[in-house]
Amino acid sequence: MINSDISMDVILEAMSISYDSIFMVNIERNNIVAFRKSDKLPKEFWDFVSENPSYDELLKYYVERYVSDDSDQMLDMVCLDALSKQLKDQPAYSYDHRINRNGETLWYRMRIVNFSDGPELSLFIIGFENITNEKNREEILYGTGKKLLIISEKIDYSKVLENSFNSDFDMICADGINEGWLNLVEKAGEIAAIILDYTILKEACFNFLKKYSRVQRYKSIPVVVVLSVVTPELEVKLLSEGASDIIVSPINVELAKTKIRSLIRLRTASSLHNIPKVDPLTGLYSKDYFYEQVEEIIQSDNESKFILVVSDIEKFKVINERYGIDVGDEVLKYFADSFKKAIPNYVIGGRIGGDVFAVLQRDLCFTFDENIKIARKLIANAPVANLVINQGVYSIDREENLTAQAMCDRASLAMNSIKGVYGKYFAVYDDKFRQDLLIQQQIVDNMEHALRNKEFQVYLQPKYDVKNNRVAGAEALVRWIHPELGFMNPGMFIPIFEKNGFIKNLDGYVFEQVCHTLDRWKKEDKCLVPISINLSRRDFEVEDLADNIIGFVDAFGIDHSLIHFEVTETAFIENAGVITDIIEKFHDAGFVIELDDFGTGYSSLTTLNSIDIDVLKLDMSIIKNYVPGSERNVLEFCMQLVNMMGLDAVAEGVETKEQVEKLAQIGCDYIQGYYFSKPIPIVDFEKYLLEKNSNN
Repeated sequence: MINSDISMDVILEAMSISYDSIFMVNIERNNIVAFRKSDKLPKEFWDFVSENPSYDELLKYYVERYVSDDSDQMLDMVCLDALSKQLKDQPAYSYDHRINRNGETLWYRMRIVNFSDGPELSLFIIGFENITNEKNREEILYGTGKKLLIISEKIDYSKVLENSFNSDFDMICADGINEGWLNLVEKAGEIAAIILDYTILKEACFNFLKKYSRVQRYKSIPVVVVLSVVTPELEVKLLSEGASDIIVSPINVELAKTKIRSLIRLRTASSLHNIPKVDPLTGLYSKDYFYEQVEEIIQSDNESKFILVVSDIEKFKVINERYGIDVGDEVLKYFADSFKKAIPNYVIGGRIGGDVFAVLQRDLCFTFDENIKIARKLIANAPVANLVINQGVYSIDREENLTAQAMCDRASLAMNSIKGVYGKYFAVYDDKFRQDLLIQQQIVDNMEHALRNKEFQVYLQPKYDVKNNRVAGAEALVRWIHPELGFMNPGMFIPIFEKNGFIKNLDGYVFEQVCHTLDRWKKEDKCLVPISINLSRRDFEVEDLADNIIGFVDAFGIDHSLIHFEVTETAFIENAGVITDIIEKFHDAGFVIELDDFGTGYSSLTTLNSIDIDVLKLDMSIIKNYVPGSERNVLEFCMQLVNMMGLDAVAEGVETKEQVEKLAQIGCDYIQGYYFSKPIPIVDFEKYLLEKNSNN
């Protein structure tokens, strides 16, 4: 029902800021949109794009005019038929090629990301990244190391990988751990990466990794471990012992290829002596050199305790957009200089991302109070007012034998956990962060399968009419009954879905189930009560949302007044104009509009004045803080406001008899909460409705 239109923000997040050109291709609409235009291609190319050619027409035009070598191969590899096969079982695909520009040959990586809803390729994003320098470095690397060392006790995986990589690599196949170690010792200079087969070798792999990790010169050779079954505990153990990455058997060749080449590119960057040591803008160490120095300092100083602090500036891109890039650069330079001067026990600092800094400190007297004072002082004196700095802390454990990058990743996990949390400047990493990340990934990996297999179930929570002592409606809420994890708290998956956009698919499913339920009740001559459905802010990104929904409801012949739409006031604040227009369409069509969580947003009165609503849902915090007789009673003020505007009021989160009596006394129309009923399956709600309303 609901299409997945992609916003500009999502596109730019998916395709990083390093891409010269970014396109969105909608095959169904025969539509190609350029979101970023490279100056490496002439105006005639962009004029051709504006003529709205098909994807294959544009590809042919591009290849014939600008691709210098292997043009036929490129047409075969990235035509629609090839992409449909490549992207069927994986979300992204890359293809490297050369172009001619003013007599100069440049290497470009074409990165394609699948954004289709269904199994057929219909919507994808393309980014073009200049990788000329990277390719030049690879030529240097491959002069000394162009071989993959495969360590196993059977040749199955060797054959699969040899067929996949034989155009780029030679193979060294070792029979067992001992032979693999001898090959590494004798041919380290020839080896670009190691593939270690845990599916056969099992615990013997850990012996290899322990020996491998103790030799400094081998650390630049990535080790990829093949597993048949991945568990969080095993993955953590392998990565802690020195593995660079994991691939799963049966092997997805394209995914394995991407991972191994990515790891080799990282090796290339760290192996060359001409890597810049200093970031030219901030004067801090560059990312790779910072990682290198951190590892050397920790190894050379066995007595000191160290911590890594990773910091970023929240919503930094807004600064560049509002004040300009020059001011943004001044902000970055200010913080880089301030970190050096202000942070106690500062050892070294690095710029490891656009607005991301990392600092190595000696952990002599680390206290939150001291660092919070420093953070507040830095923010107060910054070139731009009202900045927010997030910081994550990782206390270095030598026994874990992590790389500097892995340490920074852990600090970053802690940092990301406090983004958007007012007044919190620091978070310290513990293993719960990694476990949470693995669970989140499991949720994302399973969400589409769960929707197809109806693991999501619609529950109904009654709304009770206190004046007439009867059930007057219900709110539709979604529950996930996972076959392995069991009943999952919505607080675990709803925020993830809101962030990645899958909430649109889930809300569409809930809406359809509600329509089917109301249709069945009508056909079975059961009591019909209105059901309210939550609309996420992401739902309003869908093209023709109101028309789609109205058409779907009318196909069932359902009275529009039986469907209520609940929208939070924070959604209005983020995109007021678009949402107001859509809500007006719903309201004019006879649907009932409820404003949810009233009292928790920033501009409640403004919201009430700007949109057509019928029902005000009072947040539970207002109910719990109610003090009868107080001169500053928010609940009583809200009820006066409801009466003045001619609205109905629903109090949610009601748990006690005392709260029910207070709400009835001040004239609240409807009550929703555990006092009457928790959310229950639809079948149980039907029984509850019959029982409560049979005496009325």
